[in-house]
Parts: sequence; C-alpha cells; structure tokens
Amino acid sequence: CLMGEQWIAQGKLREGIECLSGALRDLGVTADVGSSWFSAMRLWMEARQLSSSLSGIRKAPRDYEPFSATEQCLNRFGTALVFLNIGLGGKLIMALANASAHRGSDSDRAITLLRWGALIALGSRRTRSNSFKWIRSGRRLAKISGNANALALSQMCTFVWLFAHGRFHRAQYHGLKSLSIYRTAGLTHQWEYGFVQWTLLILNWYSGELKALVEATKELRIQWQNNRDVMWSFWIHTHAAHLADLIADQSAEGRRVIASAESDIQNHPFESPRYFVWISKLRQELYEGNTEAALRIMDLDWQRFSESRLSNLTHYVWVANSLRLCCYLVSATPQSGKKDLLLKEASAICKRLSNSREPIFALVATAQEVVVKAAHGTIAPRSKWTETIEALRQSDMGLFAIATAWHASIYWPDVDFLGDGRTAEQCFREQGCAAPKKLMQVILPLPADSQIEVTL
Repeated sequence: CLMGEQWIAQGKLREGIECLSGALRDLGVTADVGSSWFSAMRLWMEARQLSSSLSGIRKAPRDYEPFSATEQCLNRFGTALVFLNIGLGGKLIMALANASAHRGSDSDRAITLLRWGALIALGSRRTRSNSFKWIRSGRRLAKISGNANALALSQMCTFVWLFAHGRFHRAQYHGLKSLSIYRTAGLTHQWEYGFVQWTLLILNWYSGELKALVEATKELRIQWQNNRDVMWSFWIHTHAAHLADLIADQSAEGRRVIASAESDIQNHPFESPRYFVWISKLRQELYEGNTEAALRIMDLDWQRFSESRLSNLTHYVWVANSLRLCCYLVSATPQSGKKDLLLKEASAICKRLSNSREPIFALVATAQEVVVKAAHGTIAPRSKWTETIEALRQSDMGLFAIATAWHASIYWPDVDFLGDGRTAEQCFREQGCAAPKKLMQVILPLPADSQIEVTL
C-alpha cells in the first residue's frame, strides 16, 4: 500500500493502482481506471443515499476502533486519486466515509468527512446543497483531534468548496492558511500542498494580478526545479503556471513547458491532468494567433471532455467554454466566410454560460455576451458596458473587468470605463504583460477593425 501511495502522489496512476488493487478490493472499491461517465452518475446517486445514512458520524467524537494500517494508508491519498481519476477516487472516498461511520480516530474521521464534503460539492445541486455541513463537521473534528494534517486539510477542503462556488477572495484566505499549517508542521511533501500552491496561481489571474502570478510561478519553479515527480512537473508547467509564460510573452518557453507536462501524462485517460494540458495547449495557439491550430486542438478533445466526468464540474465547463468562445471570436473574420455562423456559435456558448449555477460565472457570461453582440455589429448602450464592468470590478473577476473595458473603449473612446484615467492596455502593461493584445486572445479577443459594422 505504501508503494502505491507513493506512485499516486507522484501522478503515476496505473503504477499506483497495480500496487493498490488488493487493498482497494478489500475495501470494496473496484480499481477501474477507465470507468465510464455513467459510473460517475451512479456515484452522485449513491452520494445522496450515503449522506442520509451518515448522520451519526457528525455527532460528538467517540472512542471508535481505529482505522487499520491499510485504511490509514488509503485515507492519505484520496485527494490525489480524485484528481487523477474522479470516478475511482470518489469510490474510495465513499468507501472510507462508510467505514468512518463505525470506526476511526477523530483525525481519521475528520479527513473522511472533509474529503466527502469537498467531493459532493462537485456533484448535482442536491448533493452540493449538503456539502458544506460535512466540511463544517470535519473541521470541528480536526480541531478536536489537533492533528496537523487534518487541520491543514480542513482549510484545503474549505478552499476547494469556496473555489468551486466561485468565491475566490474567501477561497484565497483558506488556501493560504492551509499552506501555512503544512509548512509549520513540516508537511510540505503532501500532495495537497502542491495542489493548493498551483490552484492559488489561477486566483491571481482572475483578479487581474498578473505580476503576482508571474512572481509566484517563478518561486514555485525555483522551489521544485530539482523535483522529478510527475505531479510537481505538472504543477509548475500547466494552467496558471503556463499563463505566466504568456504574460511575459515567452512563447517558446510556453511550448516547452507544455510539452514537458504532456510527455508525463500521454498514456493517462482523459481526467484532470490531461484536461489542463489540453487547456494550456489551446491557450498557447490562441496567444500566438494560430487560429486553425487552436480549432483543431479544441475539436480534438472536446468530445472526450463532453463525455468525461469532468463535464459535471462547473469550473471546468466554464474554462473550456470560455476558451471555445475565444476560438470562435478569433476565427469570426469576414475573410473566413463563416463569420455569422461562428458568431452564432459564440452566442450559443454565452447563453449556456449565463445559466451557470454560480453567479460569478454568469456575470462573466454577461460581459462575454456584450462583446459577442458587438462583434456582430449590435453595440450595447454605454450604460450596459459601464454596469457590467463595475460589477466585474466589485467581484473577484478584475481580469474580465479590464478586458471588457478595452472592448468598450473601441465604441466609446472618450469614456474612462475603469474610472482611474488608465486605459485597459496600460493596466495590462503595468501588471508586467509584455504583449497585451496577444494576451487578450485568451481572455476576450479584440475584433479586427474590418469585423465591426456598428449599430448603436
């Protein structure tokens, strides 16, 4: 079990499962790495039943029989396994949650409750509505146990819950607190430590703090430059870490780091690691203006994404659809001969995104819709632009406030939409962005002058 735990922590799923198949089978978990999307649906259905049967676990701590050594081992890497394979990891967390209703120390039970709450936060509306009460109970048990790992995980799972709900500012607080506990307790080798560091980077991106993103990425790469684990290579090369290379206009470096991360996971099923490599490759081509290559990459894995368990996760869906929207906006030129068709597709994406279960993503969809309509020649009133930009500024989406203000300035050049006398391009450059117009290709692509036939 210990060897399997090490393989999973390093991101080597198949090697880990080969070592763990017996231990998982004893716990009633089928080690099916390639399980279908329908197994995830069964997982959410079983989650609803399990939530009603675990009410006793949230009561005051009891003198339960402790977890076995194998159960303790399996309980240590549940988070990592969910990231590598959400179906298999979900079944493991569910089995441990069942076990913790009858045995386990306070820290064991705290960890299972916390992971269970974070897991069902990713499910349907009904399971999500109950998710935080499990996290709250896990936090209470973690505090009673005094176990550093449980305390750090309590902050991490709160961070994940808030992140999944688009509450980025509050999420950042709990993420940083989690890292502080891991460092103080000497637990920086934990998989969760790297995951939180990596996820915090994207919060800098959404808030428009590009300079902070670049600096944090540099520190992360220096910290782990000699670590050869697959997961650490992944943390420092993909998603927000890759965006740091684009902000600095280091296209060649961006391609190199993506290739490095992709080579480590090329034989993996389409789960979170391959999803984020796909997203990074798509951004790279959009940034460089390689429209046809971006469309090919998008189409190559879109079907796999749609059929995967990841398509149930709001944030994943929002990121993928936002980049798909960028592809259509970049491609919708008069020369393409498909401008109207592509903008129609872009409008359909905006409509889907506006129905997001999380208000912050629906708010960004409002800005995206205003931009798409403008590209089609129907310009919203100035008050609509101003209202949308201000709402984005007041939220945790400062990046999109700046991007939307840039679009608005095309049609209302004499209006100070950001309210501080700066243009959107100046804001980007002050944040260390070397090529703002190119970076806009992965946020809200600017239209070519020939695209616009204005109807005010």
